[in-house]
Amino acid sequence: NDYTCMYSVAAGDTDGAVGFEITGISAAASPHRESARAYTVADTDDVVTVDTTAPTLTLVELVSDNNALDPSYATTGNTVTVTIVASEAISDPSCSFTLEDENTAGALPDVDVVADSAGTSWRCTYTLVDNDTEGSVGFTVGATSGADLAGNLLAPVTAVTEGGGVEFDKTAPTLSAVSISSTAGFQSDIAGVGDEVTLSFESDEALGPADPTCTLAVGGVPVDGRIVVVDTSSGARNEWSCSTTMMEGYQDGDVAFVIDNVKDVVGNTMLSVSSV
Repeated sequence: NDYTCMYSVAAGDTDGAVGFEITGISAAASPHRESARAYTVADTDDVVTVDTTAPTLTLVELVSDNNALDPSYATTGNTVTVTIVASEAISDPSCSFTLEDENTAGALPDVDVVADSAGTSWRCTYTLVDNDTEGSVGFTVGATSGADLAGNLLAPVTAVTEGGGVEFDKTAPTLSAVSISSTAGFQSDIAGVGDEVTLSFESDEALGPADPTCTLAVGGVPVDGRIVVVDTSSGARNEWSCSTTMMEGYQDGDVAFVIDNVKDVVGNTMLSVSSV
């Protein structure tokens, strides 16, 4: 005869291997006419484990691939990545991104298991597009999927455990207070041989890590002397000067300039400036 004994796991049950004991089988009912005895888990090769504990994350990290400049910033075309490490193997976790609490405008994120992690480590990636809102990159991992072998669902995670956040910035810097002057004692808009001509300007955000560049020309001919670019804002990198000394042999005429290579810390580049 076949018999089945069933038990439904309750919330308060202890996690671990399930044991059992079957008693009340007489020797006459035993297929081998054994003496009546109790049967336990030792009599089977099958193992069932009770697991009512949801998986947790031991690592949550958010970065961008803007590694050449600053991975805590991103601009259009950069990819942001959430990397998670779970306390046990889980199925594909759900993943979504937001920009300033608004939904992203690009393609859905890609979710991939990290090689050789046995299902404990996952990466979720999203490529930023121009229609995304500027601001802080947010994310949610595990809202609707990401369960362990027993089906316990990963609780939604929205904060990092390592490092900081990522800021999306797609706007090029702008310049203001552009002026050019000389050290001529009698009039700052006239320069003679030996006078220093200085081009000054301010940016609406920090520039870098590379300095902006300046080109100066007198009477339509580029100057031969060295042009010195200086951050005059004591490290804030938002106030600049470009200076050169007028030399013998320069033609008479207006001093023209071009300010170029104006990039913010994310890599957004503004157009050249050639007028005050």
